[in-house]
Amino acid sequence: MMTFFKIYTFVFAGLLLLSLATKILMKLRGSYDRTPDAVQIEEALMMPFMLVALLGSFGYVFQSALFGQVFWQAYAVVFILLSLASYWMPKFQWMKSELAPRKFAISFVVLSLMNLPFFYMLIDYAYLSYPAA
Repeated sequence: MMTFFKIYTFVFAGLLLLSLATKILMKLRGSYDRTPDAVQIEEALMMPFMLVALLGSFGYVFQSALFGQVFWQAYAVVFILLSLASYWMPKFQWMKSELAPRKFAISFVVLSLMNLPFFYMLIDYAYLSYPAA
């Protein structure tokens, strides 16, 4: 099972870094300006938050103690609450307005399912398997 989580973590890291590089290139070319300001702000605020979460997934798969268990317990709670609230945040509302209802529903379900292993790792790391000092 740990092999799955290692592969998932590296794929997730690659997708996150690709997303970051794409947004930077789009911003430099001016094509990101078509994205609503509220979505750009949300993405700019969420990217560092996701990068920290990625550190947690690496800590989990390599059983490394990073930042302390209390940090990850608080982080897991905030991460889950933000994930639950994401449906009402600007990015999903923009997607909802731009996509047909069926395409939006499929996108929302696929993105949610893609995050399930991440939630598992973060919760397990924070509350159950944080490495002893």
